[in-house]
Amino acid sequence: MVRRWPGWAAAVWAFGFAGLNVFWALGGRTGLHPVEDAMGIGPVNLAAAAIKVLLGAIALVVAVRRDLRRSRPAARGIALGVGVVLTLYGLYETVGNALVVAGALPGVEAGPNHVHYVWLWGPIWLLGGLLHLAVARTLRPR
Repeated sequence: MVRRWPGWAAAVWAFGFAGLNVFWALGGRTGLHPVEDAMGIGPVNLAAAAIKVLLGAIALVVAVRRDLRRSRPAARGIALGVGVVLTLYGLYETVGNALVVAGALPGVEAGPNHVHYVWLWGPIWLLGGLLHLAVARTLRPR
């Protein structure tokens, strides 16, 4: 039996993050991301939202489908690849920026963006990666 919670959780993560990208694309501001004020970033945010909706849809299929015999290897490969990339990126953002904040990297001055990446954005990416890895684990070969 396939556990369903990883698929639901990964879908919520992906759809929620996609919603944030749409919010940014439409000009919304949270004050928590350094590129919110960048000009011309709207199309990039819409593309990111589309990718995250696709990831959420795949995770949702895993959560609600009972029979994935034919699509199991493809869904597992996608979830595993996405999980590894997001986990590594989340670790890079969290640990790398923590080193900057701690003053461990000579010549690199810490700013508020570094702190946001240590406490907010890095862990969000890490969470998404771990959730997608959990989805891949539920799809392991029997």
